[in-house]
Amino acid sequence: MKKTTTKKISKNLKSTSDFVSENKKQLLYFGGSIILLYAGYKAYKGIKNMGSFLEEKKTEKIKITINTKNAKISSNQATNLAKALFDAMNHETTLRNITDWNKIDKVFDAMKNGDDFKLIYKAFGEKLYFDGGTPTNYFSKKLANSYDLIHWLRDEVDSYWNSDLYKKIDARVKSAGLIF
Repeated sequence: MKKTTTKKISKNLKSTSDFVSENKKQLLYFGGSIILLYAGYKAYKGIKNMGSFLEEKKTEKIKITINTKNAKISSNQATNLAKALFDAMNHETTLRNITDWNKIDKVFDAMKNGDDFKLIYKAFGEKLYFDGGTPTNYFSKKLANSYDLIHWLRDEVDSYWNSDLYKKIDARVKSAGLIF
């Protein structure tokens, strides 16, 4: 490395360390705020999921008729999009499952009308759902319920945290003559 580059790096490190030492209190408040926001979000999701967990839910099979002439996607595309939705709502990270809202948004952009949604709804079918995703162990499999696409979307996309996506989903589901 050149001498000037080394001097520049050490100068930047010095100014960064000076900033940190001068603003310890503010940085701690900022970091604490982020942790509190995250903890609040997790508590909100936990309470929301606990409420849905305690309810004795019986899903009724929704009878739908699909006008394939109006659909802009094929049944193969619907199967692929249904899998993409499932993967987005069951996105695994190191700690737990999270929802990939961007992926859900892209899938809903691919739907052009209510019949497209109906095809995807039918391809999705029903899948076991427990605590924000598919059950991962014996006990969660015993406690899990089988839910359709609408129920999965309702539990995974919140009108508070992602209102634009929620409105998009609501409009598309309603265009299919269903209730979100």
